[in-house]
Amino acid sequence: MLNVKVYNIAIKNVVFNNTVSKLAHDTLTPVAAGAGGREGPLPTARPRAGRALAAGIPSEKIILDPGIGFGKTTEDNLEIIRRLAEIRWKDYPVLVGLSRKNFIGEITGRDAEGRLAGTLAANGAAVISGADIIRVHDVKEHMDLVKMLNALR
Repeated sequence: MLNVKVYNIAIKNVVFNNTVSKLAHDTLTPVAAGAGGREGPLPTARPRAGRALAAGIPSEKIILDPGIGFGKTTEDNLEIIRRLAEIRWKDYPVLVGLSRKNFIGEITGRDAEGRLAGTLAANGAAVISGADIIRVHDVKEHMDLVKMLNALR
């Protein structure tokens, strides 16, 4: 059974480069570590997770987020989704936020409000590829997606 969590949340405390928000120490908000950029399309989550640990962030608050859409091409985003298993490190969950992203619109030709089908397809592929948490706008529809994926396993 897939143990996927579906959330309509914003991750507020993020580890980017060498910055760790103090709020991450004081709340239950997870820390996201990841992003690609200059390193290529596959993120280098390990150093950022290491910096979060060194800054005193408890390991149970670390989530690896590849940063889909941030400075990446459509092909980069698709490659990351296909290769999510390679992002996994230790027991940290992998989060993706694909909902209504521009790359979905580039592929489907739809505006943000018309991207539900594309978002469901992309999140289905992400879950199959190893995403543990999906951040979405349309929770009910994505809960149905996860139920169907579980039934098909």
